Amino acid sequence: MKQAFDTTTLRQTLPRSGFPLRTPVALRYFLALLFSACALAATHAGGNLETEHFYLYLLLGVLASAWVGGWKAGVVASAVSVIGSFMWMYHPVHGSQDALRLTTFVVTCAILCWLSQMIESRRKTQVTLQEDEQRLRLALRAGDAWTWEWDPRTNVIRRSPEAFGVFGTGPTTLSDAMTHTLETVMDVDRERVADGLRASAQNGVDFRQEVRFLINGQIRWVDARASVIEDEDGNRRLLGMSVDITDRKRAEQALRLQGQIIDQTHDAVISTDMRGVVRTWNRGAERIFGYKSEEVAGKNISMLALPEQESFLRKQIATAITTGNMQMEIATRRKSGEIATVHLSLSMMRNESREPTGVVGVALDISDQKRAEALLRNTERMAAMGRLAATIAHEINNPLESVTNVFYLLSRHSTLDKVSQKYLSVAEEELKRISHIVKQTLGFYRETEHPVPIELPKVLDSVFALYEHRGAKFGIQLSRKYDLDAVVEGYPGELRQIFSNLVVNALEAVGEDGQVMIHAYPSRDWGGSGREGVRISVADNGPGIAANIRAHLFEPFFTTKGERGTGLGLWVTLGMVQKHHGSIHVRSSTGERHHGTIFSIFLPAAAKAKPETVHDRVA
Repeated sequence: MKQAFDTTTLRQTLPRSGFPLRTPVALRYFLALLFSACALAATHAGGNLETEHFYLYLLLGVLASAWVGGWKAGVVASAVSVIGSFMWMYHPVHGSQDALRLTTFVVTCAILCWLSQMIESRRKTQVTLQEDEQRLRLALRAGDAWTWEWDPRTNVIRRSPEAFGVFGTGPTTLSDAMTHTLETVMDVDRERVADGLRASAQNGVDFRQEVRFLINGQIRWVDARASVIEDEDGNRRLLGMSVDITDRKRAEQALRLQGQIIDQTHDAVISTDMRGVVRTWNRGAERIFGYKSEEVAGKNISMLALPEQESFLRKQIATAITTGNMQMEIATRRKSGEIATVHLSLSMMRNESREPTGVVGVALDISDQKRAEALLRNTERMAAMGRLAATIAHEINNPLESVTNVFYLLSRHSTLDKVSQKYLSVAEEELKRISHIVKQTLGFYRETEHPVPIELPKVLDSVFALYEHRGAKFGIQLSRKYDLDAVVEGYPGELRQIFSNLVVNALEAVGEDGQVMIHAYPSRDWGGSGREGVRISVADNGPGIAANIRAHLFEPFFTTKGERGTGLGLWVTLGMVQKHHGSIHVRSSTGERHHGTIFSIFLPAAAKAKPETVHDRVA
């Protein structure tokens, strides 16, 4: 604990000799009168003394008064002594001799009072200097600072004793060679400090640097400042003060580290004042909301809320201020206009006096999570619908077989005329078509637990038949070309889903009067180990896909269809292709004359059913 400066204690440490003694003011003047009276009485008591001796007694009284009470008390004693001597010892009959003695006495008293005043003034100056020195030392000690002086001619640096309290066993003396002091400076700073000192001494400019010292294996930061002083002979010295700023530097480093952690965190960390005006905005907030920190500085945080939720957000902030914290889910608007759902945690910020100063919020982007939850619910509904459709298809299949048999028997009945037989033939064709659709529905639903040999053209034909009528409805030319009769190992339902996803995307991309083609041919996996297999390309002449979009096609939840798409089709397709140990690539052109997209899938051939002839081509 630093001790406070006490002037009384300082004065008690001064020497007792000098002018005046430490006596009360009233006592000083009383003693001056007493000494003067005693001196006058002594002159009358010693009648046989010479006149010079009488004045000597009076001078002793004045001297004693000045010593005890200061020059003012000496003036009082001088006045009393002069008046008394004039009344009792000055006789005009003695001629000029008594006048000369009295004048000499008066002058001597004046000199004594003047000397007393000078001594008292110097004594006060001494006290003031000692007080100032003590204050400076206490200030240096309280601020972990010390003074120093460096003489470039002798290369000697002198420090005040406070340096010991900061450096501990660093500098062992108050006077040391600068070269030895520089040895305690860290290597990375040593040359810079030495150059700075020399430049200050040569150019007469002030010196100021932050220096790192290595003391007892610990780094101590010091803020060193100095000014150049020049004596009458033109010799320059540096007179400066150094302050230990280690604690400040450690605090700054901790704050920087904390700031870096907050800035690099994936979530948004935002702080506002009591009115909701943004103070800080980290990179996570920039990533989630799209605004740079300079774009939101000084603006109200309610700018992120939807118009219908601004009042709600303000109420939640007010609740956080009242209760200290608050958690909620809220829909916000990004800079791009896209809606983002975030989980927002609000906490109160307080100062050292525990007074509220603002609110800090941590926002976690849960938009993907919400979309995944919605997709999962939709997937469950679709799965339930699929199971229901498969059940219905299974139940319909039995009556269809009965109706088919009845139509067969009816077609051979002899009583039917030609018109009836024509209508019956049309009905049989439509019945076969219904039966084919039912079998396709069951084929999409049924799935094996282990991969089985699959005739790839049959799978492609089933997909083609499923979407051929849809394409014809919108004037889209859907064609197919198989240059092989390959067998692959896999899961029939998943392969149908893979090609269905690609065909649907192509149909939606080309619009009316477009062209979509399915092409299968033998190939090799040129991007892998050169395995033999089959490549299936789904090509369209749509507008093409921009390069910046192609880079994100297979990412989950990335979609260019807006609310119509989930962003999972190609991601799921990629996963199923990889499950079949294959690969998928995309090529696209967005030119004015040549445009379109080709999705190319490579599937390895079944080990026991490789094509007899393989023509290596790349889609």
